[in-house]
Amino acid sequence: MKRPISKVRRTVQLLSFLLLVYGGVLFKKQFTVSWLPYVKATPGFRVAERLPHLITPPEQAGVFDFFLPIRSSPFARNTGLFRGCFLYFLSENITYLTPLGQFLPHVVFYIICVFLLGMLWCGWICPLGYLQDCLAMLRRALHIPQLRVSELWQKSFHIFAYVQLGLILIVALLIAFPVFSWESRKQLFNLNSQLNPGDYIFPYITGFNHSPIEIAVTNPLSLILKITMIVFLLFLLASFFVKVSYCRICPLGALNGFFNRGGGISIEKEVSKCTCCGSCYLTCPMQFKHIYLEKEKRNVDRTFCIRCFRCVDICPESGCLKVKFFKYKLFQSG
Repeated sequence: MKRPISKVRRTVQLLSFLLLVYGGVLFKKQFTVSWLPYVKATPGFRVAERLPHLITPPEQAGVFDFFLPIRSSPFARNTGLFRGCFLYFLSENITYLTPLGQFLPHVVFYIICVFLLGMLWCGWICPLGYLQDCLAMLRRALHIPQLRVSELWQKSFHIFAYVQLGLILIVALLIAFPVFSWESRKQLFNLNSQLNPGDYIFPYITGFNHSPIEIAVTNPLSLILKITMIVFLLFLLASFFVKVSYCRICPLGALNGFFNRGGGISIEKEVSKCTCCGSCYLTCPMQFKHIYLEKEKRNVDRTFCIRCFRCVDICPESGCLKVKFFKYKLFQSG
């Protein structure tokens, strides 16, 4: 039986956005889990002395001390339901050289989350993903046609996402050691946040009058970082014209995508029922052609698929496409 997947998804996205960004106001205290220790800068890093503007007071650190596989911000003021984005945790704690006993439980929690749902976190739960879809809805309401990017640009964007991911982790490790002076390293501290549009948007919409990671232009490196920040914000706003433009270059999406194959969520195709109409390609926000081109394999999962399931919703052939959670069918086309 066909289900209105897109309507269900929009409802989940809206509720997720409200809960993740503002849900903290519903709780009067913070909750901790014994097997997920609270992580913070090691004393030797002297973060309070070196970077006082980045200190998040305990009462503003989120109701639950979890780091989710979504692009969010740790700087939501008293409103965040969770502490932040997993890539923020990863880069910051590499820099702090956090003991493995505190570090590994959060990594295991992340792996469990993405193994079960893959990039469904991106397509259904991520607040930045929802903002991009809102821009696309506004474009449609104004009857402005969408723009599509070439396959070459699409591949380039995906490569750039992996480059970002590698750069963020390498820089985080370099900052941990006094290879350069602290003044040189300070500007690159938590490069992940400086490249995350959410860390410039969510502070403003949750009560801050500025973003704690805004950079004053004092030298060539700070100018480069400032320009880069503006470019990433423009990439997010470009979702008005190009569907989920930021998702195509998101470093956390690149990391989550490793679990899109072989995890809990999968998309399967009955090849014999496909008429190669191309509807799945035309509706796909990531512009994937492989679903209607596939002639042999049953599984049609891809690394950067954000699991919106628009392909399943739009496919006119009954039972041609199915969404499964392990062996259990969730949705099917037709």
